[in-house]
Amino acid sequence: MIARLDQLIDSIADRYIVKQTLIISLIIFTVNMILKGWFAGLGAFYLDESHQVSMATYSIGGIWELHKEAANGPFFTWVLSLWMDIFGISEFATRMLSVVFASLAAIAIYIFAKTHYNFKAAVIAVILFTFGDTVLYFSHETRSYTLILLLVTLSFHYGLKLIENYRKRYLIIYFLLITALLYTHLTMVLAIAMQFYMALIYYPKNKKAFWSLFIAQFAAGLMILIWVLSNTWFGGNETTWGHIPTFTNLLEMIQRYLNMMRPKLLWALLFVIILIISLGAIRSKLIHKIDWRKLQIAVLWALFPIFAMYFISIYYNPRFMPRYMLFATPGIYLLIGYVASLPKLRSLFLIIIVIIASSFYINNLNLKSDKPEEWKKLVTEYKKLKDESSITYISASYMHWPFSYYYDREIFKNDLQIKDELEKEHIYFTDTKGGIKSQLFSEFKYSIVILAHNIAVDPNRTLLTYFTDRYKLVSRSSFKSIEIYKFENGEKLVKSDSVFFSFDDDRIFHNTIKENKEAYSGNKVSEIMPADQYSATYETTMSSFVQKNAVAVNISAMVKPIGEANNIKLVVDLFDGKTKKRKFNKLFMINDFYQGNEWSKVEFKVLLPKYNEDDLIKVFFWNSFEEHLLIDDMSITF
Repeated sequence: MIARLDQLIDSIADRYIVKQTLIISLIIFTVNMILKGWFAGLGAFYLDESHQVSMATYSIGGIWELHKEAANGPFFTWVLSLWMDIFGISEFATRMLSVVFASLAAIAIYIFAKTHYNFKAAVIAVILFTFGDTVLYFSHETRSYTLILLLVTLSFHYGLKLIENYRKRYLIIYFLLITALLYTHLTMVLAIAMQFYMALIYYPKNKKAFWSLFIAQFAAGLMILIWVLSNTWFGGNETTWGHIPTFTNLLEMIQRYLNMMRPKLLWALLFVIILIISLGAIRSKLIHKIDWRKLQIAVLWALFPIFAMYFISIYYNPRFMPRYMLFATPGIYLLIGYVASLPKLRSLFLIIIVIIASSFYINNLNLKSDKPEEWKKLVTEYKKLKDESSITYISASYMHWPFSYYYDREIFKNDLQIKDELEKEHIYFTDTKGGIKSQLFSEFKYSIVILAHNIAVDPNRTLLTYFTDRYKLVSRSSFKSIEIYKFENGEKLVKSDSVFFSFDDDRIFHNTIKENKEAYSGNKVSEIMPADQYSATYETTMSSFVQKNAVAVNISAMVKPIGEANNIKLVVDLFDGKTKKRKFNKLFMINDFYQGNEWSKVEFKVLLPKYNEDDLIKVFFWNSFEEHLLIDDMSITF
């Protein structure tokens, strides 16, 4: 019975599926368009998207000039510009271009795998690609990464066709594809390097094709030099916004591309699959029939971009982010599909395996991609707060693109005049307090402060501190990673709360206060010793303060280390009043304040997140390395 079913499935595949590439391609494209395009318009543009759309509003020549000062070439921006001329600049319209590229990439993966590997490998690879969460996420971005997916897959396809069956048309198409790749993103030298290796392992079979592919790559390199030599961004302008990855980050990246966010389940599943496939291959003696060159290509495509970017991020410039290695995903899915297709399994059994594995895989698919910034909602709130009596400061200074897109679309379209036009409405952009026009404050009753990317341009939050030290906070809100504050200008109308502890009265503390003749004042100190992990802890609910909208807390204390005390930290914790879960935590190393083993003053300013009145705040010193420290005269001011 099973044998007959197996024969029937193979017969149907041979007659109606394998041969009908056009029909299958149309189905793949339609499914991907629906799946990836359904919620493409959800979520506001974040900085990179709005900047990309802004560049695409220029002419073809203007885009070339803009990209002379950019990190990557203009090809995608040219394509986006033509697309926007037809469909407009809305979130849905521009992101649908990425959806189209991703859907075409799915077809390209199917054709490549079916042509150069086998039908089963093609089906598995397309299923994994279609339901890949990371691919879907970048399909919902007006960025170049799904175009890169398409171009890389097509360049592998025509590169391999050129190697296996030399034709001039394959050479021309391959040259155009890799030139477009280089003019889209310079990291594509990694893809071209992989394809050079692909040609190298086929060198004995077709030397002419190898040299043809090499010449095409060399010519593409000369073509990109036209842009590189006119570019002013290189040579010291490279920015760093990522972090140096760890080996754990490497594993997490592979997990992300495999849609498996549970590491133990992932590695266990992979082990079981590899074991089953290996046993099946050995039993059926297919291990001797493996096309090792094709297997090398799949392995290289799957892993080389990830490991290359991993080491580049460690030793040169941190770029270990999913978008930069997204073009490795077709290789990952192809590798899985090819290896899974090697054992001579009955078709029914293979279908069952695919269904079970896909159920785990698709379970992590999120059709509604979560964006890092929510400018649309913020600008809606801003328009409620803004009036003729308010002046506005927005940080970072380059946030004029996403802000203007939602504030006034006509201002956004005129990129060169965005800041000038907004300044007419008393909206200013600055990175720090240095851009504040204090002479204008007398003309306005309120100041509105919008903060984004503070960790990059103003990690000490000097802009916000300037206002919290001078003016009364009227309201505050946050929209994901963006914050908006409204202050009433003039003198503070509400006094600050301040508490001071000499520790001579220990009844308000949860920890034991000790008498010590070396006390800075009075007779008692909070003494951290090897056996004591925590100092005296100040603890209270936020409702106990007069300053209900306090943004910052200033903490100072006198400290005296006894011997080595280089790892003690000041800790500020904020706990949710209802759930008791920690919602904010800040740690400060205090050893930089020491003046030998004498009494020294430590001072910190902590900017608090938005809180409820029943939230609980705790302030204490934490001794995590069994060291020895005396603490006295602690002052806490809200």
